[in-house]
Amino acid sequence: MIRIEDRGALRIVTLAHGPVNALDLELCTALTTAVEEAEDPAVHGLLLRADGKAFSAGVDLLRVLDEGEPYIRAFLPALTKTLVRLFALEKPVVAAVGGHAIAGGCLVALSADRRIMAAGRSKVGVPELKVGVPFPLIALELLRFSLRPEVLGEVIGDGTLVGPERARELGIIHEVVPAEDLEARAVEVLSSLADLPPAAHALTKWALRRPTLDRWRRATAEVDDVVMTQWCDPEALRRIRRYVDATLGGGKS
Repeated sequence: MIRIEDRGALRIVTLAHGPVNALDLELCTALTTAVEEAEDPAVHGLLLRADGKAFSAGVDLLRVLDEGEPYIRAFLPALTKTLVRLFALEKPVVAAVGGHAIAGGCLVALSADRRIMAAGRSKVGVPELKVGVPFPLIALELLRFSLRPEVLGEVIGDGTLVGPERARELGIIHEVVPAEDLEARAVEVLSSLADLPPAAHALTKWALRRPTLDRWRRATAEVDDVVMTQWCDPEALRRIRRYVDATLGGGKS
């Protein structure tokens, strides 16, 4: 479900988990392990990319519906751990978004230092409120860190999925390039960041991101308990079912 390739000092992590790289317990666990392994001093930068038609189309909602509360109670902490580890990695991280990045998939991309997207018809966004479930606290903190205050409410509240150029205007994406140039450009950007003095870069990144992580740590127990309760509520599961049936035709988020 994940492939790892080293190109010199750069590590390429490819999501390869079905047609849309839906986030489930196993993929989150594998991605967390890959990020932790990238702390190896021999690795100077991390590139996230994906096979298939989606960078990641988000949480596997069918699995949530099929397995219910026991699965949710294992999955949400695993998703949080993945996002925290990726966001906190003190090395350059670039996301090469070659397809849809929706909900949790968008949040994975937002954890990176730079987000480069292929031009075309792919969409990005965070429709959690349209699905009918609350954001985990780390998700809101990632959005707060990444987006300008004047667009934050629009992106979260509207939950609209937008194309590459609009995503760039909103700050979800930093750069849009032709699809055929995506990987080369992502490697170029990562190489440039990896050439910075590593200790200075790590300290600077840590200092910039520490307030976000500190705010998350202070509130996580209280807020995430409420989030978990709401996700597990039978009415939330009914809302998820309606969203899947109406919007996705029984597919994955």
